[in-house]
Amino acid sequence: MNPIVVKGRLVDKSKKPIEGARVTLKLKTKDLIIGEATTDSNGNFQFSDWQEYPSVVGDYEISFQSEGYEQSSKIIKIEEPNNDVDMRTIELLKVTESHTVFWWLSITAIILLPVILLSSIIVLGLRYIKRRAVLNERLRRREIPYIVGDPIHNPSHFFGRRELLEKLRDSIDKNSYALVGDFRIGKTSIQIQFKQLLESLDDPEYVFLPVFINLEHLGRNEDHFFHFLGQYLVQLAEEREVPRDILDNLEYQWSQSLADYDSLSFLGDIKVILEYWCDAFSPREPIIIFQIDEITIMDNFDYDTLLKLRAVFIEQPLVNTVLSGRSIPRYRDQTNLSPWWNFLSIIEVEPLTPTEAKELIVEPVLGLFRYDEDAIEHIIARAQGRPFSIQSICSDILHYKYVAGRVTKRITLEDLYTSIEMKTYEHQEEKV
Repeated sequence: MNPIVVKGRLVDKSKKPIEGARVTLKLKTKDLIIGEATTDSNGNFQFSDWQEYPSVVGDYEISFQSEGYEQSSKIIKIEEPNNDVDMRTIELLKVTESHTVFWWLSITAIILLPVILLSSIIVLGLRYIKRRAVLNERLRRREIPYIVGDPIHNPSHFFGRRELLEKLRDSIDKNSYALVGDFRIGKTSIQIQFKQLLESLDDPEYVFLPVFINLEHLGRNEDHFFHFLGQYLVQLAEEREVPRDILDNLEYQWSQSLADYDSLSFLGDIKVILEYWCDAFSPREPIIIFQIDEITIMDNFDYDTLLKLRAVFIEQPLVNTVLSGRSIPRYRDQTNLSPWWNFLSIIEVEPLTPTEAKELIVEPVLGLFRYDEDAIEHIIARAQGRPFSIQSICSDILHYKYVAGRVTKRITLEDLYTSIEMKTYEHQEEKV
């Protein structure tokens, strides 16, 4: 059996032959050195005189060493006996060449690292200065970020009620609700935030079309009630770009008087608009949500009017409502009539939890002021978790600190009680 011939040529990066390089051939599977060779003046090497070893099929490692060059090795595989291997040209890198990139990167890193660190410090410093300038300007303007009395429109100023909003969001496609609770408990703010939440949803099954309605605009004009609701329905359709020819044919547009537009007229217009939206939003289904606030106005409504309102939501599955007010009118002219409110799931709006109340106290003045824990606890206890009372108390504290010139970052229990005394004094002065 003839021995295997393994040959090749060793050159540098410029393709110049490398003479005198040491080449070692080793059987990898047995860690056995088969032979050693030295490259000639043309860089050639060859292994052919393996008289001590028979031809062996397997993996071989061939390594190259030459002064001034990086040591290198390659794996060759011999699959058949007497199968010669020509490795052709093999390139070795000089030691300096192999380390050039490493050293260049190292030197670059050494030079740039201080620059990067200094730049980061400058950027952070500028951000801090800018932030402090904004905070100082807010203090100069005597900013009081708490919102007292008005409903909350900006989501960043709304705190708590996450579980309630999530419950409404997850079930409004099949249910109608009534939010009831004391005055100033935050019902209107919940309605406004829920409307914004529905408008932002990208639901795979439904397109939610909420419309917020304040019954205070209706006043005591009960006979205009359904025309009043129809007005908001048409406004919603216009905002959602329902074609003009469809809107012009609504009964709302040509009813002879406000009182002539009744629950059947309202329901008929809803069906016309929904028919268009079902095609426009297909395959998703449109769901209109009437968010009717200040339902205490309905306390004096005729019971027939309330039953007709109920009928609209009972007959049209793609229309639901969220009512809100102090309470639900629960009288009945006749006991044999269905309770008009029995299509509603009634939710009592509770005061904020201690965690939610603390968030409402702390977050609006973050960076400006810092409340002591005992001050927070006393504010929550005094306000009984009511958002309006919490914001009113906190506003009074900031008013006191600005007026008294005590614009320190810390808000203490003493600040709370002093602000209460100051407000009491101011009220007494107003009476005089």
